Amino acid sequence: MSQNISGPAFAKEIMAMGAQLDKSVLDATREMYLQFHKEKPMPDVHIIADQSYGTDPRQSLDVHVPSANGQGLATVIYFHGGGFVGGNKNAAGLHIYGNVANYFAENGMIGINATYRLAPHATWPSASQDVGLALQWAIDHVAQYGGDPSKIFICGQSAGGAHVANYAFRKDMHLPSGPGFCGVILLSGPFSVTPGKVSENALNYYGSNESQYNKMHLLGNITYFDTPVFIGYSEFDPPSFKANSAELSKKLIELSGKSPCMQLFQGHNHYSPAFSFRTDDVTVSGVVLDFCLKNC
Repeated sequence: MSQNISGPAFAKEIMAMGAQLDKSVLDATREMYLQFHKEKPMPDVHIIADQSYGTDPRQSLDVHVPSANGQGLATVIYFHGGGFVGGNKNAAGLHIYGNVANYFAENGMIGINATYRLAPHATWPSASQDVGLALQWAIDHVAQYGGDPSKIFICGQSAGGAHVANYAFRKDMHLPSGPGFCGVILLSGPFSVTPGKVSENALNYYGSNESQYNKMHLLGNITYFDTPVFIGYSEFDPPSFKANSAELSKKLIELSGKSPCMQLFQGHNHYSPAFSFRTDDVTVSGVVLDFCLKNC
C-alpha cells in the first residue's frame, strides 16, 4: 500500500461522523485506526517504559529510541488529549499513543510519550507544570540515549495541546533555566478560557470562579514567542477549536512578527490526527516531521 498524501485512510467514515466531540466518535475513530495498528508490525525501536518524572503515579513517560545507535538526535515529547479529565500515554497499549513516539523513533529521533495529572484531582496549572517537569526529565536524560538536550520539541493534542501551549508561551511557567524546548507542535488545542464558554470537562480543570479566568486565559497572557511553532487543526474539528487555532496564530504574529506554520488536516476529525501516526496516511505525521527536521 503506497503512502496516502491526499487524506486519511478512513476519510468517508470520518466525514459521516461530522464535527462531534463525544465518546462514540472517539471510540469509533480509535477502533478503525487500532485495527490498522494491530496489523502493522511493531518497529525496530527500543522502549524504556514508565519512567517517573515526578511523585504522582501519572507523572510517567515512555522513551522510544531508534535501535540503531545515534548521537545528537532530536526529541519529541508527546502529551495526549483527554478533555482535561482522561487519557493515558498507553490508551491502547503501544498502539495508541505509542504510535506517535514510535513514528519519531523510526525517523531517526527520540520519541517520548508522556502522561500527566488530570482534573479534578489536579487543577490549573498542574498539567502545564507537568509539561515542564517532563521536559526537565528529558533535558537531564536524553543524552544517555543519544539525544541532544538542546533539540527537544514539545507536542500536545487537544487538552494536551492546551497544556503544552500554556507552558510554552508563558515565561512564568518556564523552567528556572529557561524555556528548554526548540519548537512547539500543537494539534487541535483549546487555547481560551472565556467566561460562559468553558466546557463541562474544562471546568474541572479551570474551576468555576470566572474572576480567575483572566490569568488563566492563554491568549491574553502570552509573554514568550521566540520559538518555531506548528499549529494544526482538522477539517472536522468543532468550530471553536478552529477559531482557537486561528486566534493563537494571529496573536503570535502580532507579538513576534513571525507566522507560525499553520496546517489544516483535510478529512480528519478531532481525534484522528494522533491515531494516524505510523499509518500510510502521512498528511499529519509527514508535515509534523518536516517541521521538526527544519527546526532542529
